[in-house]
Amino acid sequence: MKWNACSIGDVVEVQSVNGGHGLPESLPPGAQVRLIKLGEACGIVERDGREWRVAEENLVPRAITGTAARPRPFIRPPSSAPTHGNN
Repeated sequence: MKWNACSIGDVVEVQSVNGGHGLPESLPPGAQVRLIKLGEACGIVERDGREWRVAEENLVPRAITGTAARPRPFIRPPSSAPTHGNN
C-alpha cells in the first residue's frame, strides 16, 4: 500500500507543517528516517535504532525534497552527418 508516495523501507525526510501535527522533540526537521510501518494517517519511522510515530503530512519523499539523486538519462551529443564514402 502506498500513500504520500512513500512505501515501507523508503528513506524519507520529516518536515514540520504549519497548522499540522508537530514532530517529536527528539526528531529535528529535515532528518532522514526509514519508514518501517504504515498506519492510518501516520507512519512509524526509524533512525539510529530509535523509532517514532510521525503524521503522514510530515513525511516527505526524498525525491520531492531534492536530496535524492535521480539518474540522468544518457543523451548522445549531436554529431556530424554520417558519411557513407560517396559524398
